[in-house]
Amino acid sequence: MLCLAIHVYEKGKTQPAPSVRIPLAVVGTIAKFVPTSIMGKLKQHGVDVPQLVHDAGAQLAPGTLADITDGDDRIVIALEPWPATPPKPLPDDTSGG
Repeated sequence: MLCLAIHVYEKGKTQPAPSVRIPLAVVGTIAKFVPTSIMGKLKQHGVDVPQLVHDAGAQLAPGTLADITDGDDRIVIALEPWPATPPKPLPDDTSGG
């Protein structure tokens, strides 16, 4: 089984905070589980979470769906195996260069 994972990496951090994982089996109620702070950042970048989740359900393979940079923060949306395993730390240089 897969889950939708949303990881928010703050500037200088290699571990996400917060990190949200939701089994695809409950994908229909996704908005109820995602913190409003994350939903707000995603909306600012034009990410329609319900549509992304719907499209992801058709993919059914682990992998990154979106990788968004918001100032010094980074948001990664992915399909990951469930039960959840801790996300891998980002490399020390998260600036992309």
